[in-house]
Amino acid sequence: MKKSDPKQERDMRYGTGIPHDVPEGRVLAHNHIRHTVDMLAGINGFHYWTWPKDKKPRSFIRCNCGWSGLPHYALRPDYRCESMKKLGLDAEEFELARTVIG
Repeated sequence: MKKSDPKQERDMRYGTGIPHDVPEGRVLAHNHIRHTVDMLAGINGFHYWTWPKDKKPRSFIRCNCGWSGLPHYALRPDYRCESMKKLGLDAEEFELARTVIG
């Protein structure tokens, strides 16, 4: 298993809820966890963050999964968002999390 670069991690800024914009000079990325179009950070292990544009690892490629509606990057750019049902998420629990997290 490859160790992560501590300097790269220092440059990461994790987000909560769903982002509505990306700060100037930064790029948005998310992890490999299966997710929906409107998945909130923290649900089902899903997380997102930003990096300074010049610090984005080359292994992160432009992602077209549909999440957040914003341009972003991922290690698996061929992924497409899934339905809550397919992910085994309960709609009521998802909405409750949305009010608490988002």
